[in-house]
Amino acid sequence: MKIAVDIDGTIAEEVDHHSQYHCCTPIYSAIAAINKLYDRGYTIVYYTSRYEEDRDVTKQWLEEHGVKYHELVLGKLRASCYIDNNSFTVEEIIKHGNILR
Repeated sequence: MKIAVDIDGTIAEEVDHHSQYHCCTPIYSAIAAINKLYDRGYTIVYYTSRYEEDRDVTKQWLEEHGVKYHELVLGKLRASCYIDNNSFTVEEIIKHGNILR
């Protein structure tokens, strides 16, 4: 099973400008929950609206904070809200560790 995970507001606190991506505060509980899914064999794809020019700083940040993943996709449609029929919040995954089977 492949799971797409956003970065900003999910595993990293949001910042005001892309020049601050290198110093985003990690959300360690979310990172741990997603890493557990990785360890259980799920394919983890970080899918973010960050620009391609931010790839290196993003990869470095992920590495520095022990984020496990298979793929990094940049350029997600920028929107104020996403509605999806196949979504969970990271809080749901933390609370109900067996939510994905």
